[in-house]
Amino acid sequence: MSRSPSQEDAAGKPKARAPDARLPEPQKPKGKMTAGRQKLLGQVLMEMGKITQEELDEAVAIKQQKGGAIGVVLVDLGHCEKADVAAALAIQAGMRRVFLDEMEVPPEVIEKMDSTTARSYSVIPIEYDAGKLTVAMADPNNFRALDELHMLLGCEVQAAVADPAAVVRALDKYYATPRASRRSSANWIPRPSGSPSTRSPSIWKTSGR
Repeated sequence: MSRSPSQEDAAGKPKARAPDARLPEPQKPKGKMTAGRQKLLGQVLMEMGKITQEELDEAVAIKQQKGGAIGVVLVDLGHCEKADVAAALAIQAGMRRVFLDEMEVPPEVIEKMDSTTARSYSVIPIEYDAGKLTVAMADPNNFRALDELHMLLGCEVQAAVADPAAVVRALDKYYATPRASRRSSANWIPRPSGSPSTRSPSIWKTSGR
């Protein structure tokens, strides 16, 4: 049986048959995390230490029965707070997470923001480099706060995710009010109850009043 020229190559050998374009591509194995794939929200919350596997399983079962977002279900069950879900969503989107309790922020970075501003926006400045200030906040999705800080400080401001309770502790640590330290036992004597005088109780006894 003779072959047509189109079925043979230059050397006279039969050409290899092209693969059928209609054949399906090989399926990727299921159950394995592929590169670049986002972690599930429940997994991020577990890694943050906000929920347990049992709590996640309970929420997933309810979600399958009634529908709804897994974060909302977890909050409704009381297993985590809305701020935890917001932070987890930010981490899920690729934002940086910081551990304020394990950090020591340099004074020159803290001085980039005054106490009133830091407490008003519940943020902690943690890094300053090349005109860019990084702040740790519990809700890094609060883009309005970031825009307002940019206008107030006159520099680029970017957010990192931090635990809400850690932000509160850091505010008390780095922006503590000095009032308590101004009163020392050497220059302040407690008054007797109900008296406007600054004399100590021992002076009152000796004076006979």
